[in-house]
Amino acid sequence: LTGQQFGFSPFDAAPRRAAATADWKQWIADHADTAAWRLPLGPIHVHQQRVVVCTFNPFRVKEVALHGENLFDSKVADSACGAVRLPNGRRVLADWGSKSLIFLDAHGRREYALDLPGTPNGLDLLDNGNLLVPLFHEKSLVEITPAGETVWQVELEGRPTDARRLPGGSTLVALNSNDRIIEINRRGDVVWSIDDCRSPESARRLKNGNTLVAMRLGVKEYDPSGVEVWSLDELSSPYDAVLLDNGNILVGHAGGLREVDRRGQMVREFPVGTVRRIFYY
Repeated sequence: LTGQQFGFSPFDAAPRRAAATADWKQWIADHADTAAWRLPLGPIHVHQQRVVVCTFNPFRVKEVALHGENLFDSKVADSACGAVRLPNGRRVLADWGSKSLIFLDAHGRREYALDLPGTPNGLDLLDNGNLLVPLFHEKSLVEITPAGETVWQVELEGRPTDARRLPGGSTLVALNSNDRIIEINRRGDVVWSIDDCRSPESARRLKNGNTLVAMRLGVKEYDPSGVEVWSLDELSSPYDAVLLDNGNILVGHAGGLREVDRRGQMVREFPVGTVRRIFYY
């Protein structure tokens, strides 16, 4: 209702929960009389606080609960560069080495695979149940059904490392070879861009309209006009970054997973190997 974030998370230890609660109560005491409500709220998605990660060195697929439990650790792909969890509990991997989508059961065991028309370097689960796959060497994006039918394809002017479908129907793409983040419409026309991103690996549009980018020089957040509003620079080779429900950022980098707050302070770390992709659910 207020749009405020105080770093509260139910999986935190009691002292951190207490500190976040105290900050929230203080905010109410100071601002309740003049606070503006953000209505209507709309649908609210509550995550289970779990992540599926694709790691390099070694090449593994792991699932971790953010309170610290390891749910599975599997070698089911040559070099997975993307992962999603389907509503039916299956996990899907985009495997660079075999140029395929690999379907796993809820325990991380391989069920079957679908061949792709190129080399995948990411994966996004769409609201219609289809899968959006950036094809790196082919400089294109494909949208395919879980049965393997291609229903949309567009060519790009660069090699994509990540692609995310946005609520309005456009697509956010990280072009690693062009040092560029672009937003394209269904025809492939560029309707928005950030042109100074050094070797971007992932890009995610946040609910506030900003764009969170993991790149060679760190993790940066840009406002809709392309102005940098937040950055984290001290991590080695960040490959992916997601916004958590508590307002913190979870970064996948050469040292594993690291959760940081908006001041850049580390909250927790998971030494799971070099994390290439994160799927948060």
